[in-house]
Amino acid sequence: DVASLSVHGGPVPLVDSLRRASNGFSDTANYAVSDSGTLVYLPGGPSSSAAAGRIRTTLSWVDGDGRDEPLPIRADDYTLARISPDGTKAALVVGARLARPLPPTIWIYDFQTQNLSLLTTKPAVQDGPVWSPDSRRLYFRAPNEAGDAQDIHVIDLESGDVSLVMKGSADGSQFPLPWSILPSGDALAIIDARTVDDIDFSTVALPDGKLTRGLYGEGAQG
Repeated sequence: DVASLSVHGGPVPLVDSLRRASNGFSDTANYAVSDSGTLVYLPGGPSSSAAAGRIRTTLSWVDGDGRDEPLPIRADDYTLARISPDGTKAALVVGARLARPLPPTIWIYDFQTQNLSLLTTKPAVQDGPVWSPDSRRLYFRAPNEAGDAQDIHVIDLESGDVSLVMKGSADGSQFPLPWSILPSGDALAIIDARTVDDIDFSTVALPDGKLTRGLYGEGAQG
């Protein structure tokens, strides 16, 4: 029930063998649902495990008839693509959290100029990009200085200023992953990983970073 943010009944399987994140160690799978209700997903296979190592892929637009148009962009290890609400840019995660030899970074592709630029060098490691509704800011995750937890930051794309939104902690939300944002921009939905076995959905109020835990109930979620 979207209006009340409550769940009724049990889970219903839709498809089997979804490909998980390319690092082979994640609470997320590669799928999305369109506004019209169509499910698109990548099937699982041997290449979806960490043993497959760093891969090189190309990016393409694919229409409803399966025709694809490759983007004029270099081949790389793209693990996530998020298009800005105004349709002018895409945030691209290159590499994965546990990938070797390179950790993940976020690059911005401009559809108008066809330029590809690094989001920021401080912090140097980033993933989980989520656009603000006005396409002017980008929320992302990065490891803290101690390396024992992940923090959530936001960057102003015009000025390049980076601000801390929420601190992760070993005794709290250790690996919070930005996932979606309200159209109003008032709250950020995150995948709330307290440990690798205790994963749930939560929300973070913006801009104060107040965490509301267990949005969909306790226990590990896919």
